[in-house]
Amino acid sequence: MVELINVVEKQVGDYVYNTEINEIVNKSNLAIEELNNLPAPPSVPTKLSELENDTEFITENDIPALPTVPTKLSELENDAEFITENDIPAPPSVPTKLSELENDTEFVTTNDLPAVPTSEIVEWVTGQAKPTIVANVVIGEFFEGKKHLVTTSAVGKDVVKMIEVQNWLSADFICSLTEDIYSTAVVSNEKIIVGGNFAGHLKRLNSDGTIDSSFNPLIDDSVVAIAIDSSDKIVIGGAFTGFLARLNSDGTVDSSFTPVLDNFVNIIAIDSNDKIVIGGAFNGQLKRLNYDGTVDSSFTPPLFEETPYVIKFDSNLKIIIGGGASFCVLKRLNYDGTVDSSFTPVFSSNDRIMAAAIDSSDKIVIGGSFLKRLNSNGTVDSSFTNTSFNVKTILFVGASSGDSGGIFVGGGWGNTTGYVRRINSDGSLNTTLNVTVDGVVNSIIKYGYTGKIIINGLFAGHLKRLNSDGTEGTVERSFIGDLIDRVKALENA
Repeated sequence: MVELINVVEKQVGDYVYNTEINEIVNKSNLAIEELNNLPAPPSVPTKLSELENDTEFITENDIPALPTVPTKLSELENDAEFITENDIPAPPSVPTKLSELENDTEFVTTNDLPAVPTSEIVEWVTGQAKPTIVANVVIGEFFEGKKHLVTTSAVGKDVVKMIEVQNWLSADFICSLTEDIYSTAVVSNEKIIVGGNFAGHLKRLNSDGTIDSSFNPLIDDSVVAIAIDSSDKIVIGGAFTGFLARLNSDGTVDSSFTPVLDNFVNIIAIDSNDKIVIGGAFNGQLKRLNYDGTVDSSFTPPLFEETPYVIKFDSNLKIIIGGGASFCVLKRLNYDGTVDSSFTPVFSSNDRIMAAAIDSSDKIVIGGSFLKRLNSNGTVDSSFTNTSFNVKTILFVGASSGDSGGIFVGGGWGNTTGYVRRINSDGSLNTTLNVTVDGVVNSIIKYGYTGKIIINGLFAGHLKRLNSDGTEGTVERSFIGDLIDRVKALENA
């Protein structure tokens, strides 16, 4: 029985095995049949000749020949696209004689300028409405304090063929005020603030001396002192109601400034901290005020025996105080108002101090019935010639684009003779400036950055602007370029 079972199992196993073998054989035959049905691969060339005959194969014969490169200059010159010196046109001839220029129809000389009819003369002041521009007009314009005629020959409104600057025949600065002027100051836009005994007592002048009608403060009595603070506000003192006031740039009263004084103020100085030192006939005669007008309690000066005419600051903010209608007084105060005992000037009983100025080394030039320079300790500087003048005002002017600077002094004798002189550093007279007027000069101030000064006093006209040589009304040629630019801008507007 056992043997029979073993035979049967063997037969069954052989059948399963044989069946699997047959399936593998069948699949192999199918794969071989598919391989036999694949197309033949393309033939691969085995010789160079076969490649050269292939139309898709590029050989040296298929590359076009390169253009020939010239190797000689003659070959380049014969090339129509090659530019030589012979191909460059000759430059136009340049005239070498004036006669050739004059014969050139495009060259404009003074003979070509058309006559200007009087009816076409137009005056234009910078800041005012622009005039209508037409051909062949004359424009008078103020710039840098000078008034000029500009002759233009124009086509339409934008082509300027010729501009010629000429002197304006009348004076370039004329003050229309006819009463006494006591004080002057210049604000940042170079307009001039003047105070005095004329109608209105305080005016602002344009650069030509005309009154600025936009500035109309209400002042009821004389203005004798003016100072400008760091924000261009105007501090004035005098005999008017309140005796001291600060104005905004438009002339209105600055209500934040509320000083209280009992008598007139005749001198004002503002230090670098915007503290205001005043002198006058009020109680104490000398005070320092805070920015709001209240008394600075940290400043305790001694009682001043005379009404101060001079208040100046040195480089350490020490204060030089001078005066003397009855006798000479000159003191230097520390910043707290106490007397600086290291400063000990000596004067005679006849000396009077009316003016002072301090140079960059803190030496002090003082004037009145004399002119002296003091060392920083108050002793007389013997290197400075003691020139006799009746001095009312002194100004130091540093070197600038229009002038070498120097010491300017002004004053006079009686009410009929006044002067302005320039002094050298040794005290001797500088002959480049010698101005005489028909009344005392009370004040000299610097104007602008070109060496000009403004003087006021009891002379005819009361106010003058002078060039560094003392002349008036001369054309400054250095400004011609600026004038041309302004005229072109006006015509293109």
